[in-house]
Amino acid sequence: MTRIYPIHSDEGLALAVDYLQRGEVIAVPTDTVYGLIAPAFSEEAVAKIYQIKQRPLNMSLPIFIKSTQNIEQICQNVPDIAWRIAEEFWPGALTLILNSVPSIPSIVNSSGNTIGIRIPAHPLIPKIIDLVGQPLASTSANLSGMATPLTAQGIKEQLEGRVPLILDGGKSGSNIGSTILDLTENPPRIIRQGAVTIPLRYLQSS
Repeated sequence: MTRIYPIHSDEGLALAVDYLQRGEVIAVPTDTVYGLIAPAFSEEAVAKIYQIKQRPLNMSLPIFIKSTQNIEQICQNVPDIAWRIAEEFWPGALTLILNSVPSIPSIVNSSGNTIGIRIPAHPLIPKIIDLVGQPLASTSANLSGMATPLTAQGIKEQLEGRVPLILDGGKSGSNIGSTILDLTENPPRIIRQGAVTIPLRYLQSS
């Protein structure tokens, strides 16, 4: 059974944190579409995201962080351009691909050496990160190949019984995902054009 609680419900937030700390996956609103989240450093929890979503294991998961101070917890050899872009566009709908630290569970980055990170512009996400005590692996809240519903009720209808909890933040403000920018290449390369438009100055060779 999948339960829905409003995001401003103390009981809902407490349940969300309890589920996450026990390695479960829940659905929450973000600044783009609703997302599935799990503790990023728990292989078992992250594996559940793939199972719930029926997502191929060769498709890595991005990670939500709370602030730029967390970048080096997740990434290594961070280029100067990453800090400049983060300062300009975060919090926001921009995912940066960087080199991951070895401690990232292989299931998160599909046994690769890069990882996508971002700080969503939604007040719920940093609050949950604080309470859970670690960054969150994330992906859109839908079955692979299907559109992401724009409401909590729509998520429930698609994922009933697959997740224990959905926090209801109302209708998604957008049905467009984040822009994905690969900073491990020179010049940087847009992997997916999403909600954020990257100025040309950031797409030129350094």
